[in-house]
Amino acid sequence: MRGWTEIQLEDALEVLIDYRGKSPKKSETGIPVISAKVVKSGRILDGIEQTIAPDYYVEWMRRGVPQAGDVVMTTEGPLGEVARLDETSAQYALGQRIVTMRGREGVLDNGFLKYLLMSSGIQERLQSRATGSTVAGISQKSLRSLPLPLAPFAEQREIASILGALVFRVRHLLPISPDLVERIERAALPDENVLGGLAPDEGLRLGVVQQ
Repeated sequence: MRGWTEIQLEDALEVLIDYRGKSPKKSETGIPVISAKVVKSGRILDGIEQTIAPDYYVEWMRRGVPQAGDVVMTTEGPLGEVARLDETSAQYALGQRIVTMRGREGVLDNGFLKYLLMSSGIQERLQSRATGSTVAGISQKSLRSLPLPLAPFAEQREIASILGALVFRVRHLLPISPDLVERIERAALPDENVLGGLAPDEGLRLGVVQQ
């Protein structure tokens, strides 16, 4: 993996937003809340039921507001489900058991971060740092010190583009279940060695990235 380095997660992030500690006040209608229940299969599920009142949003979101492109990850119940926010979901409130991460410009690409966190190697590292006999969870301190293998920034963006295009084709063109899509998505990055072996032009040869 020429040019790759290993770095702690906190050193690669511009922002880490963590709303653990209490639950937001629910309302019958209003702004959807992203909780651990709705992050699955690499995406934010449709039909979110939990909401907060619009006039409560500013009060609740004092620890930080997400942006489109940020990566969210569940910290327990279950640990390690990952998704990336789009323009719509970035307007939602953040609930408990969710952390939001934004890579530092020039150091960590958000798309690469999503697929890296979903890879089997990083999932194993997350689980090895988990605590709890009933429900496995990870502390913010342990998460911040998580070692990540990083490609050069330009290569990260190439890898994320290739995998994103591949997953898009699988998700939208094939009649398969979301769970199978997630299995394919995770299998795309079984470990760090596969990441390092993916040349920037590999997606062109596979036909998953448009020239």
